[in-house]
This record gives sequence, structure tokens and C-alpha cells, in this order.
Amino acid sequence: MKLEAEARGCWGTRFALRLDGSPWGDVVGRGFGDAAEVRLLGRRRLAFQRRGFLSGTYRLLDEDGTELGAGWQSGFFGSKWAVRLSCGEGTLVSAGVFNTGFRLLVEGVGVASAGEIGWCNRGWWVSGGDPLDACDLLLVGLMYNTILHRRRAAAAA
Repeated sequence: MKLEAEARGCWGTRFALRLDGSPWGDVVGRGFGDAAEVRLLGRRRLAFQRRGFLSGTYRLLDEDGTELGAGWQSGFFGSKWAVRLSCGEGTLVSAGVFNTGFRLLVEGVGVASAGEIGWCNRGWWVSGGDPLDACDLLLVGLMYNTILHRRRAAAAA
């Protein structure tokens, strides 16, 4: 299964979602990259948001406020991110020193990878299979986008 999010414009925060090449919905960023509204086809709406103002935990919530998954930075200066998915807990780790991509490990086994779409396009992709479902891929992608946003903000400071 492959999920792609490609920017709909040069400066906006709206991304078009495609699941296995078919339109799946869109993501609209909110509040300095700390939140996003997800509108899936079939009128299903999800929210990706930071748990609190000073918190480093991000959650994916459905319309009823039920948590579908969460992610947070592991360690104080660590480059790892822990995620809670429908299949259990996992860890997002960097794919390499000269690589902006990340890999998702569940119980020490690589089950998914995430990366940027290209040099000229803004966007990201996540590719994975069992035991992940589409919402797990969405959470990994949104976490990956958040990690990139935070790294770019730190580099610009």
C-alpha cells in the first residue's frame, strides 16, 4: 500500500492524498505545522493535532475525538520518534545520514518507509504493508511531515 501527499500549490498548506494511485482526500495544515485537518472521500474527517501547547505528542483523531494513533519524540535530543498505531507501538528512525527519509520499525522489523516526493515538488509518500492499515500510513506520513517541518525550522533559526 502506498500513500502520497502532494502540495496543491506553491505556497499553500493543502495536500492532495492518493492511496495506491487513487484519490483519497486532502490535508490542510493549520497553526504553524502543529495541526492539520484531514478530509477523506466519503465525508470522513480526521484531525491531526498536538496534544497541548507545550507537548511534543501529536494525535490523529476521528470526528468523535477517538484517538486513532499518536506519535512523540523519543528521548530529549533523540532523532527517533515513537508511534502508537492500530497494530501496536513502533519507532520512526532516520533512513540514513544523507537521506531525509524515515523507516517505521514495529518490534524491530521494518514495515514501512517514508520520504519526500521529489526535489521540485512539495509532498511526501509512505509505503508499507501488513500489519498497517491506511490510517496508520496517514499517521506515519503526518508525523514525517511534522519532523521535516521541525527540522527546517531549526535549521533556519
